[in-house]
Amino acid sequence: MTALTEFLLRPQDDRLSSRDGEFLATMARMITASPALLARERQVFAEHTAELAAVLAEQTHAEPEDLEPWVVANALMGVHRAILDSVRRRALDGQANPRPLA
Repeated sequence: MTALTEFLLRPQDDRLSSRDGEFLATMARMITASPALLARERQVFAEHTAELAAVLAEQTHAEPEDLEPWVVANALMGVHRAILDSVRRRALDGQANPRPLA
């Protein structure tokens, strides 16, 4: 879990990590107001979950149809989604520089 936490908290892109809350709030308003963007976001999360489940199955020598890699992938992506939702909410509430798990 430490590795996941470090990964999620590490800035992935210096340009994005320096964005202020207003930029994030604008993006959150745009995404949450658009059924098409929300559907695309769900699709991206589903694709990433499937990719993660495949990697987990490979690394644990599980069969592709085994339940365990899917359960773990969904749990991990659920953490990612919760962090994203938290940052969006705080940006929309006017927090100047919302950080994950802050």
